[in-house]
Amino acid sequence: MSTEKYDRQRFLGALINIVAFRMRHKFDLRLREYGLDISVWPVLACLWEQDGVPQARIGELLGVPGYAMSRGVDRLEGAGLVTRRSDPENRRVRRVFLTEAGRAIESTLVPLANAVNEEMLAPLAPAQQNALLALLRQLVEHTDGSSGIQSPA
Repeated sequence: MSTEKYDRQRFLGALINIVAFRMRHKFDLRLREYGLDISVWPVLACLWEQDGVPQARIGELLGVPGYAMSRGVDRLEGAGLVTRRSDPENRRVRRVFLTEAGRAIESTLVPLANAVNEEMLAPLAPAQQNALLALLRQLVEHTDGSSGIQSPA
């Protein structure tokens, strides 16, 4: 039996979760001003990178189950930001496309995301910010695929 005690201040997962929770909360408050919330942000970001992606593929890229992806797309569709269409080569595949409103809101929401990102990194010097992001990218790259979930990067 180990005599070591759990110290969440030295546990990577705990620290990342705390920072991620606080960052999500800050960003969620800003998104709510536009009738959205944090749950739909990853879908929009994915579609701004590549429009017309199959709905199931978005879920794979984001590492979320199909039912959660479907709910997010439903909400975006209800808000008039996306539309779903059958793939012409395989009607069972539903592709998700941004509407004009979905494309237009990018210029409003991306600056909000950038502001939250800058706010969270502000306590660190620029060199520390760059080092932190490089280290996190290295961890993402190292763990990519080991869980069966692909990173959205």
